[in-house]
Amino acid sequence: MADTPTTITGSQWGGPESCQDAPQRVVFPLNGFGDPVIQIVQRVDDFALQYGKSGCIFAFARCLIKDIKTNNYRREHFNRVAIFVLEKTVYVPDPRGAEYVRSPIRMIADIKERGYAQGDCDDCVLLANSLFNALGFDTRVVAVTLPGSDYTNHVLSQIKYNGAWIWFDPCNKADPRKVWTGNMIFSK
Repeated sequence: MADTPTTITGSQWGGPESCQDAPQRVVFPLNGFGDPVIQIVQRVDDFALQYGKSGCIFAFARCLIKDIKTNNYRREHFNRVAIFVLEKTVYVPDPRGAEYVRSPIRMIADIKERGYAQGDCDDCVLLANSLFNALGFDTRVVAVTLPGSDYTNHVLSQIKYNGAWIWFDPCNKADPRKVWTGNMIFSK
């Protein structure tokens, strides 16, 4: 199987550099070897790095922070992106038995059109990490086991700030910086 994402909707989208015709979703084939959770975590992390270098994501991230005039600008950049993603995303699970990842460019377009974007945990983490990466933050994706579950079933983000990894769960509106313990799989 190919190792690159395959567009399943949209037309002739040229990649993360293009702001036009961004696909609704991409589906990435799992290679059939190893743990699929590890593959998903790594792919979402790879996409976040790729999209973080996109001119569209960079331009949008700069718009989010353009009015910040403070000595502690890194903290304000962090907070601005975190608040934006928390306020503008709505959790909606993927269809049962499927794993889709929504393009952060498409999610931003939805936010511009409707005021919010829908996605599951990996979509929201991909949007957040892409924006954080565009502003120069190191990020990683972490898979965790939610309480009451016997298997890994949720992804969230860690952002390196002042030398420490800060937890950020864009789907946990009540406590987005909750510190997780227990079974975790890190992208790096």
